[in-house]
Amino acid sequence: MGQIPIKLFFLRLLATIIDMLFGVVLGVLLANTGIGFFFAKRAVVMLKIGSVDTIWKGPVPMIMGILGPFTYVLPLAMLLVLLAEPLTGTSPGKSMLGLKIIPYNKAILSKKSLWCRTAIKSVFFWGLVVALLSGNWILALCATVMGCAVLCNMVLSLLFYIRPIHETQSQTCVTKIAVT
Repeated sequence: MGQIPIKLFFLRLLATIIDMLFGVVLGVLLANTGIGFFFAKRAVVMLKIGSVDTIWKGPVPMIMGILGPFTYVLPLAMLLVLLAEPLTGTSPGKSMLGLKIIPYNKAILSKKSLWCRTAIKSVFFWGLVVALLSGNWILALCATVMGCAVLCNMVLSLLFYIRPIHETQSQTCVTKIAVT
């Protein structure tokens, strides 16, 4: 539970920003396709947009409507980018910056560990995608709460130099690949 070296911290932060940028670009590309319009239609059902008995009134649905299908396909796009990690062993941002996920206990890195790590990190996006598909706004609310908890854990882990929950539960850590 030692301190994360400051250079590694900033590399990981930059890798996360790069991953999110990949997600935004993918979201923009998917927004004006059938997938984007499908998710926008599902959002209308889930949030009961335009219905008299909806709690979604005022500026929030208006702003989301202005952004159009991009708003609703963004969780899927982010999830697709995050799924690169268990499928390839790295994310686009980590790969670009020479970072590697390794087992914490020096064992062999398993697919199970990578999937566990990704499931925890992406619980918010999984929850939103499933909520949109099922039309259940309570599930979206639960996903948001769990996503906030994971994000708070990540921030607190940086402040108090402890490993975040997605690393402790998956028994993984991130390191810089040594250049030979």
